[in-house]
Amino acid sequence: MDTVDRLNPLRFKSVKTWCYLQLVCLFPFLLFFLVRDFDLIHLIELKTLDARLRLITPDRAHPKLRLISIDEKSQSENGIGPLPWAAYIYQTLIDSISAAEAIAIIMRFNQEWDVVELDKVQPIDNLFLIQTYVEFNQSQSAEGLPTISSWAELPNSFSRLTNRSSFSRYHRGSTDGVYRSAQLVLTELPDQHYQYSIEIHLLCQSLGVSISQVQLKQSWWKGPYLQIAAKPSPISIPISTSGRCFFPYLDNNHYPTSSFVDILKSVESGQQFTDKIALIGVASNNQPTAQTTVGAVTALGLRANLMNALLCKRYVWQMTPLVTGCYFAIFCILLFVIAGWSYHLDQQQLFIIGLMGLLMGHGMLAILLLTLFQIWVNITALSLSILSAGILTILLLGYLRLRSTLIQLQLTQQQLVRSEKEAVFGIMAARVRHELRNALNLVQAPLEMVKNNFRKGDPLKFKQKPDLIVSEMDSAITALSQLDQMIERDLSFFQNQSLDLTACSLELIIESALEATRSLVEDNRIRVKFNYPDELPTIVVDQNQFQLALINLMKNACQSMLTGGTLTLSVTQKTASDKISISIRDTGYGISPHDLNRIFEAFYTTKPKGLGLGLLNAKNIVEAHGGQIFVSSQIQQGTEFTICLLSNNKNLKYKE
Repeated sequence: MDTVDRLNPLRFKSVKTWCYLQLVCLFPFLLFFLVRDFDLIHLIELKTLDARLRLITPDRAHPKLRLISIDEKSQSENGIGPLPWAAYIYQTLIDSISAAEAIAIIMRFNQEWDVVELDKVQPIDNLFLIQTYVEFNQSQSAEGLPTISSWAELPNSFSRLTNRSSFSRYHRGSTDGVYRSAQLVLTELPDQHYQYSIEIHLLCQSLGVSISQVQLKQSWWKGPYLQIAAKPSPISIPISTSGRCFFPYLDNNHYPTSSFVDILKSVESGQQFTDKIALIGVASNNQPTAQTTVGAVTALGLRANLMNALLCKRYVWQMTPLVTGCYFAIFCILLFVIAGWSYHLDQQQLFIIGLMGLLMGHGMLAILLLTLFQIWVNITALSLSILSAGILTILLLGYLRLRSTLIQLQLTQQQLVRSEKEAVFGIMAARVRHELRNALNLVQAPLEMVKNNFRKGDPLKFKQKPDLIVSEMDSAITALSQLDQMIERDLSFFQNQSLDLTACSLELIIESALEATRSLVEDNRIRVKFNYPDELPTIVVDQNQFQLALINLMKNACQSMLTGGTLTLSVTQKTASDKISISIRDTGYGISPHDLNRIFEAFYTTKPKGLGLGLLNAKNIVEAHGGQIFVSSQIQQGTEFTICLLSNNKNLKYKE
């Protein structure tokens, strides 16, 4: 393993670490995908809202509120009897309410009163009737005030009682079917003027304010709201963009409720409704009920809870998207401050603790805002947003920390490489000095002998025997040639591998390499055996470099067979994949397992002569061509080097 591999621990864990990072990055998006399909975020938020609304729920019903229930007792045989009733029964109750100057709301009935003289029926100023409407929106979006086109007609007997009628409608949650909000305002065609719910009419009547003094306004932080010009100070009622108001529910047992039949039988029935708001409606067991946060209630119970919330001023303000974004931005700034602090101190646990603290602080702040100021802060979506921002910040901190570590690692690598180069240079200097000295001695010896001979008057008679001079000069030239080969073969390791790629004949390259080692083959009495097809393929290589690699391998094989042996050269080709394998096998003494793991190290050699760079140089040349080199050996049986490469590596550019 080279120096870079030893110093880079991320090399072996890169795939595993990448998979973990992918899972962490995908987690918030997968979470959002799941909760989007099941509408889980909205459902959880509504449940948390229900829990918070209990903190602002009034302890008791407002003292102005009274309920008159047409219950089982009123419809029993001992009471008035089953519906419909005679006209005088309703008239008696209405007269009592009118005499007490109470404000009343009557549920709409489908049947007509059996009144003969309808013209004698006088309207009552403080009596309101519920009238349904046909609703449609000009856009498919649920945002915006609903637009109504027409009203359902009231029976004549009811419509003559009062000139005051309006709608009363409550909305059921799409996720869990729970009623939490009521419609307070909508738009009526064709003049696009606002219509307010009957509960707003009752509130204005109790405050002594005309319905014309109700205005729809917009706030930059709390959105749209209804403002009633009451004295001594105006009353503001929050609504959503669709005109709905969220309010807490009080258990039905807290509302003062009287049976219709008891009111008729009581002599002092009018006194108990003086300056009160009376809600009259059917509340028998066989009537449909609506599921609320306090259980199933009737339509009369729904309107009682809304009127109680309006009278007690217990309703919910919703922050606008702008304020919500600023709220989230504040938490993000705090998150980034904690992240910077933890990064500076190199304490990742501190950031996780800070993130959990921010989530808990967000939850507590949302509860306090609703309890103290009746402001609804979205806990669920903002918590997921803060958590997602925290996860992304953790990844960013991890990236910065990893980047810092890699920079430090690169600096350390550069220092170690510099130290290693210095050490390698020292070893190289000693080895090269020894080899150069031996080669120069071979050159110096014949030259000095010739020089000394002529200086002493030619005692060896070289003038008469020029062949001796030529022989000594040949020895010097041979030594210089060996020195040149050593520089080309071994010291080229220190040069950058710049390849001059051309399409070459593999057979020609093998023959040239074999010819370069011919003298060593003949001196060691080595038999050369060929094992490859008749026609060898053309390969794209740097001919000189690749030939040098084969020479180094062949020379190493010949040097292991000093007493003779067989050198086998094999070539195999896989046509389908264009892969070529070149094998050089000897029958020498082999390589021990201990040495086999180090033969490609620089300056490692078991021979008395040589720099120990031949095999490493061959390996570098093969890998520069995009190939690989393998070695297998057995003691006393021989060694085999195998080169595997592509005949035409498309990742390498070459000359045609």
